[in-house]
Parts: sequence; C-alpha cells; structure tokens
Amino acid sequence: MAFKINAKSLRKIFLQHWDLPALAFVLFFGALSIRTIFRPGILPGWDNPEHLVCSYFTAKYFYPNILGWDPYNNFGWVFNQYYNPGAYILVATIHNLFLGTIDINTAYKLGFLLTYLLPGFSAYWLVKSLSGNRLGAILAAFFCIVVMPQESEWFDAGLKQMYIVGMWPQRLGIGLALLALALLTYATKSKGLRWSVLLSATASLTAFTLLSHPMMGIGLAVLLVLFGLNFFLRNLYTSYIETKKVFQKLAEKSRPIYTLILVGSLALGFTAFWTIPLLETNTTYHSLPTITWRTGPWVFMEVFSSLDPLLIVLLSLGMVISTISAKNQQDRGLAIALAASGVLMILLCYSSPYDGYMGMRLIYATFTLFLAALVVPEPAPLLLAS
Repeated sequence: MAFKINAKSLRKIFLQHWDLPALAFVLFFGALSIRTIFRPGILPGWDNPEHLVCSYFTAKYFYPNILGWDPYNNFGWVFNQYYNPGAYILVATIHNLFLGTIDINTAYKLGFLLTYLLPGFSAYWLVKSLSGNRLGAILAAFFCIVVMPQESEWFDAGLKQMYIVGMWPQRLGIGLALLALALLTYATKSKGLRWSVLLSATASLTAFTLLSHPMMGIGLAVLLVLFGLNFFLRNLYTSYIETKKVFQKLAEKSRPIYTLILVGSLALGFTAFWTIPLLETNTTYHSLPTITWRTGPWVFMEVFSSLDPLLIVLLSLGMVISTISAKNQQDRGLAIALAASGVLMILLCYSSPYDGYMGMRLIYATFTLFLAALVVPEPAPLLLAS
C-alpha cells in the first residue's frame, strides 16, 4: 500500500509541530552569529587559551582518569580537581568521538558552539514543560541566543563573556541546569519506564552541571528543591480545593518529593569521584578562597543594569499575567498580595543596597513569590522569579 501525504496532512503536521522548525531556525541563527570562531587560530579572550590547554591535556592524557596532573601549571597542578572539569570533558569527548580526525582546537570550537546554543535549546524545553506554551518557549530560546546592548562581559554568561573573558563553562552549566529543570518537570508528571528514564537523565545533567561550574551546581540544587516543593505543595493544594482532603492518595502526590530525593542522591553519587577528594584536600592544597574577590551588594545592582529594558518588561508582564490567572477572587487577591510584597522587597534592595538588609529582603522575596506560585494555574513566571 502506497503511503500518501496530501496538503491537508502536511498542514496538520505543521500546526502540531511548528515550534520544532522554529526552534531549529533560532539555533541556526545563533550558530551563524558566532560563525567567526571557525576562522584559523585559537579563540581570543582571557581564559580561552587556558581552557584550550586544559582540554588538550584531558583529551590526550587523562582518559579515563580525568583528575590528571598538569606538570606545566604551578609545579604540578590537578586542574581538573580544583577547577570545573565539565567543559574539558565536553571538548575531550568531542575530540575522541571524531577518532582523532579533527585537532583539539576544532573540537574546542565545536564545544564552544554547542555551549552557546545550549541555553536556548534548554530554555525552550523548560518553558514548554512548565506551561505548554510553544510561542513562549520559542521566545525564551530566542532571548537566550540574541545579544542585548546592555550585556555585561563579566556578569552575564552571554556572547561577550564567552569571547572577551572566555568564561564559557559558566554558560555550559546554565544550559545544563535549565535542561535538568525541564526534565524534572516532565519526570514529576510521568510514571513507569518514562519516569525512570527522565529521573536518570535529570540526575546525570545535575551531576554534569556541578562538574561544569560549581556555582551553577549549587544554584541548580536550590532550584530543584524549589521546583520539587512547588509541585508537591500544588498537588496538596489542588486536592484540598477539589475534595477537601489533603492526604488522599498521598503516595501519588508525593512523586515530586521522592523524585527530587532520588535525583539528588544519584547526582551526588555520580560526582563523588570529584567532590569527595575536593572536600578532603581543598583547604590544604587550593589557595583560591584566600584570593576570592569581595564583590558586595553592588553585584545585585549589576544584574539590573545588564538587563535589556525589553527583557525587564517581559519578565514583569509574565509575573503580572501569572498573578492574575488565579481561578477565583480569593486566590487572585492572595497571589497579588504575595507577589507585590516580593517585588517590593526587590525594589527596596535596588534602592538601598548598602543598609545591611539585602539578604533578608531577598529571602523574603523568594518566599513570597514561591507562595504566590502555589495558588495560580500558570505558576512558571512566579516560580522562576522566586
């Protein structure tokens, strides 16, 4: 029997999956925007030459033991132990997948390219997993790729930072973290084999996030806890509204909690080869804590100054729409009060950053925005804001 495809079938397929070609176009646009990295020579920037050397040692000498020794650095330096090895693992893996047919510099540039595109790909799946809104997911991917004039080469893990400073392992960690959050969201809605696969993938990405950049790993851990608690408490709240019984079918409602626990346990197990020696020897052999910059509250101000006004408007609009989406007047009033108090605390931090209360205000803002996300049907903007 011949397989026929008519215009009506093609139109139906396109309407069902139009967002995937759109995502491919956004990623292609992103790839074109950094095509100059494939010109002859190594990438410029403060850290890129060092990252290239470390990637070379990892690819040539350290497989399968990636905690190898660099004899050219500080009279012997286990750089993959005291510096995030995730980016070097990525480049070394690319180099070995090509079976030596490409040099390490080309493999480095391919890793650089994938890292630049990864946050856009991951943001698409995160927004889609939280809201199901395909247009919003495409816009999220686009804004992770496009370069805004206000972008800071020091405080934004964007193109300027990758080119000028060479701190692209941070962007790699961000992309992996966003994708891990998306997979956690899908895992909490799944059962059986699908749940097991998503659980394993989330744990693996969480582990690789920590290896790519420790601060991104810590940030992801906090977000995983916030997401898991939000999904669990929303299940309880929805059950109470519908049946007036909170603990009915508690095992099913607790899936986000035990999924979160398993993800954390597996991720810690996957990274134990790196984290345990690090914790045991860091204070003895690693001097970085003594030379760490003391940035202070002014870094919080840099976050706002490096954001494009359009992004601030879109973030604010998303929070407003999420807040007023509550189904009844009581929930809407509660969500508005909680979100407004959280935003007020953020504005107070911005207006008075040096009065000594910034930390408490930000904790309060996180708590109130988190609570607001529990009572609205579209929690994604408020949850991300928290």
